[in-house]
Amino acid sequence: MFITRNSFSAPIMAPVIVIAGNGSSVAYTASKLKDLLPNAILVNYGDFWCNYLAQRVYGDLIFVGHGTLDGFYFDEVLISWKQIANEIGRLPANRIYFAACYSDQLEKYLRNRKKIIYVFKGLVDVDEAAYIIASVIYWLKGQVANSKKILENLIEVMIGKIIDPWKYNLQFLYEIKKWRDIW
Repeated sequence: MFITRNSFSAPIMAPVIVIAGNGSSVAYTASKLKDLLPNAILVNYGDFWCNYLAQRVYGDLIFVGHGTLDGFYFDEVLISWKQIANEIGRLPANRIYFAACYSDQLEKYLRNRKKIIYVFKGLVDVDEAAYIIASVIYWLKGQVANSKKILENLIEVMIGKIIDPWKYNLQFLYEIKKWRDIW
C-alpha cells in the first residue's frame, strides 16, 4: 500500500477521541469509548496526530478530560470554557463532545450553532459519559438498535454501581483542586 499526498489531506470521518488529561478516570472513559466505538481513533492531546486529526475530522470529535465550573483541563492546564468556545469555531468537526464534568458551562459562550456540541451538566460518571456519547453517535448515524443496546447496558451498569459498588466503580470526570495540601 502506498501513501499518497491525498492520504494526508483527506477528511477523517471516523470518530476521534482526544485524551486531554491524566488519571484513571480519563483513561477509563477513553478506553470505554474506544470499546463502544471500535472504528474510533484514539489520540493523546498535544501529540502530532492529535493536532493533525483534529483539523481533518468532519464527523465526531470527542474530548475526554476533567472539567470544572471554570474550564477544561488539557493535560495540567486549565483552559476557560470561553476560550474553548472560540477554538471550536475553527474546527471542521460537525459534532463535538466533551466527556467532562461541568462541560455545560461551554454553552454560555457558544455563538456558532451550526455544529452539534454535546456537554454534561454538573458531575458526570465515567460510564455515563462514555455510554451516552457512544449512544448519541450511533443514533445520529441512524443505528438505532446499537444506540438502544448501549443505553440498556448503561442502565445495567449504573444500577450495578448502586447494588454492587465493589464491582462497578463510581468515578467522576471532575478535577479536585489541591489547596494548601488539602483535597
